[in-house]
Amino acid sequence: MTGAPTAFPPLVVGSDPVRTERATRPAFVMALVCAGLIPIMGALLAALTASSSGFALGALSALLFGVISWFMLFLALQLATVRGAQSVRRTVMTLDAAGLSGSIQQSEVFLPWVRSSASRSARAAGGGS
Repeated sequence: MTGAPTAFPPLVVGSDPVRTERATRPAFVMALVCAGLIPIMGALLAALTASSSGFALGALSALLFGVISWFMLFLALQLATVRGAQSVRRTVMTLDAAGLSGSIQQSEVFLPWVRSSASRSARAAGGGS
C-alpha cells in the first residue's frame, strides 16, 4: 500500500450473519445426524458382534462405538459454538486514510500507509505522478 490519497471515504467490510449461518448449516446438520446415528449403528453392530463372536468382543465393540459417539457429540457442540460466535454482525476490515485494519476472533492487524522508496525514486525521476 503506497501513497494513500489525502482524503477518500473509508471502505468498511462487515460480516453477514445470515450467510454465515447458511454456509455452516450443512456441516452442522451432518454432525447432528452422525451424532444421532453412530450410537444406534454401534449398538446394532455390537449386538451382531456379540451374537456371532461372543460377549467379550461385543462389549469391546460397544465401548469403541461409545467413545466415537462422545467424539461426535463433542464435534456437534463445537460446531454449534463456532457457528454462534461467527454469526454476529461486526466490522471485519476497514480501509481508510490511516491504513488497513482488520479484526477477527484470533487477532487484529493494522497496516499503515507507507510510501516506498521505489515510488519516491520514480517520482523524483519524473516517472510517477
